Amino acid sequence: MKINEQVIYEKMGNEVYLNIEDDSFVLDNEVSIYIFDLLKVEQTPEGIKQLVREKFPSTEEFTDEEKEEYIDEFLFVLQKNHIIH
Repeated sequence: MKINEQVIYEKMGNEVYLNIEDDSFVLDNEVSIYIFDLLKVEQTPEGIKQLVREKFPSTEEFTDEEKEEYIDEFLFVLQKNHIIH
């Protein structure tokens, strides 16, 4: 998985603005921005999950399973919207 070359993105403050074709998206949380940064080079879903677990260790707020579900859903949405391939 990697960011589609047609995606235009810009980081402004604590947000990343994405544009592809006629669609615009905003990433506004630390985890989604970190995952997006990882996707600037080729990554596997398993590799992303491992790096996210290391960067954001388990807390009482979210279980590892909930984190993995978030990553899977986030990657699915990025693929569905042709932001990554």
